[in-house]
Amino acid sequence: MRRPVVSLLTIALVAATAFGLPSATPTPAVAQTSADPCAGAPRAPYVDVSDGGTHTPAIDCLHGLDAIRGRLVDAFEPGTTIRRDQMATIVAAVIEAAGGSLPSPGARFSDVDGNVHRDAIERLAAAGIVQGVGGGRYAPAARVPRGQMTVFLVRAHDHVLGASDEPAPDAFTDDDGHQFEPFIDRAAQLGLASGRTATTFAPAERVTRGQTATFAANLLQRSRQDGVMAATTWGFTATVRALPASLRSQMTGSSWHSGRDCPPFDDLRLLEIVHRGFDGRDRVGLMVLHRDATTVVRDALGDAYRSGFRIERMRLIDRYGADDDRSMADNNSSAFNCRTVAGTNRLSEHAYGRALDLNPVQNPYITSGGTVYPPAGAAYRDRSNVRTGMLVRDGATVQAFLTRGWRWGGDWNRSKDYQHLSATGR
Repeated sequence: MRRPVVSLLTIALVAATAFGLPSATPTPAVAQTSADPCAGAPRAPYVDVSDGGTHTPAIDCLHGLDAIRGRLVDAFEPGTTIRRDQMATIVAAVIEAAGGSLPSPGARFSDVDGNVHRDAIERLAAAGIVQGVGGGRYAPAARVPRGQMTVFLVRAHDHVLGASDEPAPDAFTDDDGHQFEPFIDRAAQLGLASGRTATTFAPAERVTRGQTATFAANLLQRSRQDGVMAATTWGFTATVRALPASLRSQMTGSSWHSGRDCPPFDDLRLLEIVHRGFDGRDRVGLMVLHRDATTVVRDALGDAYRSGFRIERMRLIDRYGADDDRSMADNNSSAFNCRTVAGTNRLSEHAYGRALDLNPVQNPYITSGGTVYPPAGAAYRDRSNVRTGMLVRDGATVQAFLTRGWRWGGDWNRSKDYQHLSATGR
């Protein structure tokens, strides 16, 4: 259901320049004093990483520390094998997160010029953590086998925490005589890597992105236990950045269309923001907004978080084929969607990136004739019975937007769009 609007108004740009981005605004966060530096990390925004997945805690932790990123902004691809250049970037980031530092990059390898991972590769090489394959080459696209992965890990560990002369016992039966057997045994001794079984390691098997996250998180655990890594802090954070090329590709033909007077991609921003889920767990949500709307939304949702307001889901609407009905039915909170208003050729306020919908089931759209969208929202027609996730006019979330000059669809005279908050009110 593409909810109708009465008018579309233009608003002036606020708090942003053509090239500037609003800065991240972390608020007082909860310090994690546990020996586990990953405890309490917000759930990462990846649709292909399940809540109960083996590698989920590590992926969440490394994402929260900005030490790892997905192949797409909302997809991690945990089962995909990892390349040598990608491994270098993760290891370099984890070393710094663990309390270590790396020297300035040199120019050791001839085959990494123009590679986005060049800086990490060269810094690790300067620290003696990685080596090339001969002939001044690094082989950045080569996939990393599990045995070679332990070399990255053990050298990173020793760089941060120092080497040990304690001999490592033979841990596995299938790596005898393997060139990386000493590193495999040492990684097992340090708790950095585990075998495929109690007696086998599978050193030639290619390591996946999910496994890499877990192994890297083990290094953080060691550093925290040894008192080198500072206590991690988790809580509300929000960052705004330009749309990466991969996201522009995702959106094209879905939430963004050429020839439909959609805002140019350069005017749109990706908001990555922590919100409290219905389950009480902090989760990272994603929204696309116009650049002149990000400051209001970021700050208002920060107020909402601090007030205890809960948002069940905040995914890009492209995960629903940019179908508003599907998104609402899944109780998904979303913003930009360059679509027309149902039955008209007029663009919705969402098409300009200056509107968002929060918890559509708890805050349904009710037409003047009494029809409820989404249908599950009928259970929330009674607005006097305030329950989790509901927006009410005197509530902190609605007030956070109203005091910043935005308007709420719950104030409409005929139809009521309780989920809708926008710069113009329509």
